Amino acid sequence: MRYLLTTGHNEPKFYKQDGSIVELELKYIKSRTITSIDEHGRIVSHTVTGLPSNVDIWMVDSVEKALRLLAKHGIYPYSSKSAARANAKRIGLTTFKYISVS
Repeated sequence: MRYLLTTGHNEPKFYKQDGSIVELELKYIKSRTITSIDEHGRIVSHTVTGLPSNVDIWMVDSVEKALRLLAKHGIYPYSSKSAARANAKRIGLTTFKYISVS
C-alpha cells in the first residue's frame, strides 16, 4: 500500500515533499460497486462507500487520473506509511493525515 500526506481539512489538501500545500479539485465519489465471481461461481456485488462527510474515507472516480493530476503538481505517493511518516517528521509537519492509495 502507498500513502499520500494530507492536511486535516474536510476536503483533503495535499502536502508536497517540501511541506508546501497544494489544493486540487479531484472528482470524489460517494460509492463504488465491485462485482466479482466467488468460489461457487456466483456473481457477487458489494458497494463500498466513501462519503465526503466521513473524513476518513475519500474515493475518487479514477485513481489513475487522480495520481496523474497530483504528479503534475509534484505530489507523489510514499512507498509505505513509515516512509510518509519519516518525511512528515523530516519537514517538520505536526498535523497531517494519511490517504492510502491502492
